[in-house]
Amino acid sequence: MNFFGEIPGYREAIEREATGRESAFLSIPEFICGVPVSALTLRHVAFISQLSLRMPTDANDLSSEELELLLWILSPDYSSRKSIARTFKRFRHTLRFSFSRFRHGRQQIGVALAVYFADAFADSPPSSGGFQVQYNSWIANHVDALSSEYSWPLEEVLSLPVKVAFQLERATAKRYNPKAILFNNSDKVRLDWLRKKNAERINN
Repeated sequence: MNFFGEIPGYREAIEREATGRESAFLSIPEFICGVPVSALTLRHVAFISQLSLRMPTDANDLSSEELELLLWILSPDYSSRKSIARTFKRFRHTLRFSFSRFRHGRQQIGVALAVYFADAFADSPPSSGGFQVQYNSWIANHVDALSSEYSWPLEEVLSLPVKVAFQLERATAKRYNPKAILFNNSDKVRLDWLRKKNAERINN
């Protein structure tokens, strides 16, 4: 069966997936409704966790204040060190966010951020499910895997875009086990189509 020709949107989904994976290795500027952001890294995730911020999954997950803070953490200008330069950059970021909220609205910014995080975690390993006793953070697992495999120092791994980190872990898994089963987000388009076709056959 020619899935590309049969399934609407399947080819486009795969092409978007491939483009997103390749662009992760380039220093292409990213913007959320006009506000500049860096590629998401493990360090960003740690900061977000420590501030008890949530990563949005839809337009209404976060308040304007939470969105502004989240975008500041993701900003290329972000710094945790107190200085006059940091104060100026923080003020400039607040002005950019205020203009963006006026132009696009809080909900649209929330949607764009949700897409940003969904894209960043597109190749992340699936959750094991259920309760398990944890003896270290999940970030430590990724640092350990990449540092052990490539002999990279801690700072380099923490600064690596998660889009790159997850792809490297997938490539490593396939190299050690060519039969390893991996899934793509684009697979959902094909599976949904197959379910629909099966339902139509049953009903007919």
